[in-house]
Amino acid sequence: MNNQGANAFQFFPVWEKVNVTVFYLILLILSITQSVTAKEKIWPRIVQVLENNQSGIKGLDNVRALAVSNEQAVLAAVSADDNALSLFKIDRNFELKHEQVIFSKDVNNMLEGAVSLVMPDNAEDIFVSSFYSGSLARFSKSSDGQYQLTQVFTDHIDAKRIFVDGEKIHKKEDVLGLLGPYDVTSSGVNGRLFTVSFVSGAVSSWNRRENGTYQLGQSIEKSRLPQLRGVQAVASDHQSQLVAVSSETDSVLIFEYSATALVFKRMLSALNQVQIVQPTNAFFLNSSLLLVSTKSRVLLFEKSKRGEFNFVKDLQNDKKQNLSGITHFAISPDGKTLVLTSESEHGLHFFINPYIDEWQYASSFYPKSEHGQDIIGTSAAVFSDDGVYLAAAHPALDRIIVYQLRN
Repeated sequence: MNNQGANAFQFFPVWEKVNVTVFYLILLILSITQSVTAKEKIWPRIVQVLENNQSGIKGLDNVRALAVSNEQAVLAAVSADDNALSLFKIDRNFELKHEQVIFSKDVNNMLEGAVSLVMPDNAEDIFVSSFYSGSLARFSKSSDGQYQLTQVFTDHIDAKRIFVDGEKIHKKEDVLGLLGPYDVTSSGVNGRLFTVSFVSGAVSSWNRRENGTYQLGQSIEKSRLPQLRGVQAVASDHQSQLVAVSSETDSVLIFEYSATALVFKRMLSALNQVQIVQPTNAFFLNSSLLLVSTKSRVLLFEKSKRGEFNFVKDLQNDKKQNLSGITHFAISPDGKTLVLTSESEHGLHFFINPYIDEWQYASSFYPKSEHGQDIIGTSAAVFSDDGVYLAAAHPALDRIIVYQLRN
């Protein structure tokens, strides 16, 4: 056999070995991928139940919002029916211990219809917006670890005039734009806050002064932007962007802010081919990804280089079905796990982010009570810092339930 024939004879077995090696390498990669996917499945189990008027716990009748301090030391909850702010100490394994409850009657009725809250500075301050009080109240931690009312913003307008008599309040009285404040969020910049008010139809900023007290900064109202009529939700990317939502006007409004200014930029629905009908909430996954929930869908938008948010896809379950009735979002501090919840529907829906900005459906969990009944409705949820635990408020049962998501 000549050299050419010998070389050819040797080539084919070597190539076969290469092909076999590549084949097994692909199998190994697929196996690892499947293993990672399997590990990322989330199967919650209940590890703690806190119920109103049980074991000395009070202030959990119709909990509307939850917040956790940055250092994971305190969990706070606000109740719209108890008109209360409840504080819990967070121990190891995210175990909650009831520490304090502040009722509206204790603070000059400034927690009537408490509906939202935020803790911007490591639990030193808690800000609560109360729908019927028409107030933004600041509670600060004292030297003994208890919280006390330290500042209140309100125009002292009797809620009966608005919600019973149906009286239209003139702007001369509605100075602060706090008629029916529905949501409050932190900007992440110099302690600045933003509120949205359903009746006032306003987005307002609240600035921290050098002496540590707060003052009204800027207010943009429905007289200037009619789409703000009935505004009910607000969210920040904690850098420079703000989004406000009005189901009444089918509107999602994008703002930009600095340390001192708040500027309306665009309507989300006006720039995309997707139709936004009855939006319920919005949430920044980061500065470039925005979620918007409607009655029947959860829409994902991505920011282009031109600064416009373009529709990317619907978030769907493993059966490629849209998620309906979603009203609330929460993301783990590490940005790897997202939960979607509904006020009216049954279930907690989990998505994971194994790669940068590649959100994938993980699982849905349908909690049941100790009597085997479906737990319908989740008004708020917060993660532990490691994403292992989730605390969720179930207002129909007047409970906060802590779930362990991973081992």
